[in-house]
Amino acid sequence: TGTNMKMTIEGGVNEIYNLDETDISEVSKKLSRGMLMSARGNSGVILSQLFRGISKGLEGFKQVDAFNLARAFNSGVTQAYKAVMKPVEGTILTVAREATEKLMAISSSRMSINEFFDEFIAEAEASLKRTPELLPVLKEAGVVDSGGAGLIQILTGMKMAVDGNFVSEKPVEAAMHTIGTKFISKVDNAEFGYCTEFIIDAKKDLDPEVDENYIANKLSSIGNSIVVVKDGNIIKVHVHTLKPGDALNIGQEFGEFIHLKIENMTIQHNNTTELRKNLVEEVKDEHVKPQVTKPAVRKKIAVVTVANGEGLINTFKEMGADYVVSGGQSMNPSTEDFIRGYDTLNAE
Repeated sequence: TGTNMKMTIEGGVNEIYNLDETDISEVSKKLSRGMLMSARGNSGVILSQLFRGISKGLEGFKQVDAFNLARAFNSGVTQAYKAVMKPVEGTILTVAREATEKLMAISSSRMSINEFFDEFIAEAEASLKRTPELLPVLKEAGVVDSGGAGLIQILTGMKMAVDGNFVSEKPVEAAMHTIGTKFISKVDNAEFGYCTEFIIDAKKDLDPEVDENYIANKLSSIGNSIVVVKDGNIIKVHVHTLKPGDALNIGQEFGEFIHLKIENMTIQHNNTTELRKNLVEEVKDEHVKPQVTKPAVRKKIAVVTVANGEGLINTFKEMGADYVVSGGQSMNPSTEDFIRGYDTLNAE
């Protein structure tokens, strides 16, 4: 969840990094678009929709006060709930909604933006602590909702920026993926299968009645965890299904694929049962590129593969892989991860 949310928000940040614009309406529109195109997994899509709704709420504003910012967040909550076919309480949706409801009640034009974020984060943290009471699987595991926790990290980053404490002054670079534990208990087999995501460029003559609900209803016969987003000519779909081919066939009725991703969650569930250490070597000084020493002998073909876990990585190397990218189900490597691998090789 954390990786998916991180990569989603980074897509938006990279979209606006070099934007020469101070109009909050325009900046938020670009941020929202970048997040939609980079959204990963259920949590990432919901996060992108929260910010899409915030962008709608900021439309027409060059700058906003605390009261109008609360209204924008309220628009974000409405959009996020709308995007999920079966909203579940005790998740990021609840945390965003309850914090927003509090600010809608207490914010005014006299409240500073700094005070807004102080109040918002305080209520979000209180809401997060209540999530186990709303979602039994969280209570059983003794944890709070990870998506809600991720949202609070993003809000905290916003608050730091408002206070003039910026985390970074450079563009976000390729994510170093960290593998963590995953709790899965007493989950119905229907929750497994294939995590299927795709982005479609909608047909120009697409029937105006084909909206998010129409597409979601068509997908409901073959899967669950359905999230559908329609933004202009872009349609983004997330669904868990045992028949990913059927999902793609449904999607292609509405346009042509720009991007698609299918991951086997059953294999992920079977393999992800213990804490795996981070196998990516981190560069201590982010401003210094690592020195790469290529093999002296040039090969005809070099093999770059992807694996998750020390045992599998060693197995791939023993079978002849020249470079192993750390990643796998629900944690897709970035393009930069592959390029970094290619730069270490000497092959045609």
